[in-house]
Amino acid sequence: MGSLGGRSLTSQTKLDLLLVYDRVEEDLAGNHEAESNPHYYAGLLRSLVTAIDSPMQEGKLYEIDMRIRPSGRHGPVAFPLASFESHYARRAQPWEKLLLTQFRPIAGSREVCSEFEAARKRVLANERGRAGIAAGLRALRQEVAAIAPMDRVQNPWELRIGPGRLLDIEMVAHACALGAGSEARGISGQFYASRRNGWLTGSETRQIIDAYSLLRRILQIARLLVSGDFVPGKAGEAANELILRETGHRSLDQLGKKLQCDRHATIAAIDSVLEISSSDKKLDLGN
Repeated sequence: MGSLGGRSLTSQTKLDLLLVYDRVEEDLAGNHEAESNPHYYAGLLRSLVTAIDSPMQEGKLYEIDMRIRPSGRHGPVAFPLASFESHYARRAQPWEKLLLTQFRPIAGSREVCSEFEAARKRVLANERGRAGIAAGLRALRQEVAAIAPMDRVQNPWELRIGPGRLLDIEMVAHACALGAGSEARGISGQFYASRRNGWLTGSETRQIIDAYSLLRRILQIARLLVSGDFVPGKAGEAANELILRETGHRSLDQLGKKLQCDRHATIAAIDSVLEISSSDKKLDLGN
């Protein structure tokens, strides 16, 4: 799920995992009964998470996040395939269906992975109504805006949180893919899919993808060089020079102006996609 499913990991990205099973197979001890119990699969996943997430002499491999799953953080971590498809087809919240666009099977038998992908495609193919998708996304953006720290939203160098930034662009990309019934998982592919149904013009698509690519490039470099958020005044001269060289800008002032210009253009394109009226914009922008 998430960045792992979308193949957009950085050095500090958490792995979002979910276990889906469809049949009973023997374990190493030939035990069938244990494997017919959902608790067995939940325990299996927790053992895997412990192995990957536990601190070792040279650190941990990855930090694991299993909160993004059907029924929320208090729900089961392992699902029969039929229950998984039923949930997303009938009971899933709007944010769950948006995230489904990036689900990707990464391990397991070829048969179960194929069945999982077929179930995912069936659910995505049935979610094509623009009004419902847009309404769900508007509500989700407002929820995110309500809990986002205002100091981060108002920081011109914030890369992830706030309208027109990475998280916002990713949510809109998922909505575009959902509206187009697209199987694309990458952000660029999801935006290009939206052109099939006229949600975005060609120029709007290029604008959003270019803005997203610049934000991602800065974020990837910053996470290699600094802990926490990127702040030009605190990152150090070497970090600033590297970011300027890799983004093709002569100064931080020039780069900052570019980010602001991109953000405003991206917000305008998103507003058009979601059919946001002028009376909605103050709440939706969070400022």
